Amino acid sequence: MMFELGLVGTTEDILEKLYCIPALFDEGLPFLHLRTKNMTESGFRATLNTISSEYHPRIVIHSYYELALTYPLRGIHLTEAGKMIPESDLLFKNLKNKIISASFHSLAALKQNQRAFQYVLLSPIFDSISKSGYKSAFSLEELKIFLAEFKKDGNAKPRVMALGGVGLATIDQVIETGFDGAMFMSDIWSNSDPVRRFVEIRKKAEAIQMQKS
Repeated sequence: MMFELGLVGTTEDILEKLYCIPALFDEGLPFLHLRTKNMTESGFRATLNTISSEYHPRIVIHSYYELALTYPLRGIHLTEAGKMIPESDLLFKNLKNKIISASFHSLAALKQNQRAFQYVLLSPIFDSISKSGYKSAFSLEELKIFLAEFKKDGNAKPRVMALGGVGLATIDQVIETGFDGAMFMSDIWSNSDPVRRFVEIRKKAEAIQMQKS
């Protein structure tokens, strides 16, 4: 499977830059993770409604998971808190035809995971672009060794996506380290032209992969 690029956005990001969502998808963005901190379920539903329904199958939500049963969404993402909710196993059964991903913040936890996630987000890989003091939790050499061994395991393993400080300046390191994909946040949303920035990253990633093939 090809190296994938994904985007994580908050409800605030979406509402402030709604105009660029269709263009991002049209430029090859495979999927968008939508998260919120304080928005109510009705507010979250209203935010989903601001996005054209034709793009709903590319959206993964980080909260109010039951909405994935009523909207034709790509799936749900279990945060650390989400993995602990009692209903999560039932959700797995009810959402069997949708993508289920999860967050991990240590290699030990990822190695011990027994759930059948399609992919996981490992973070923080680099120092945060937008949050001072939010530092990388890994060394790239450690990650390169771990990912090579992780993929060798005969058991089915989720794809591992890099998150945290990932952007145009670091995409080459993400690919070289052996990740299956990269998830972007601030490097896209804080740019004056999010769509152009995404295209720059996509083209750089494609060029690196062509050189490796």
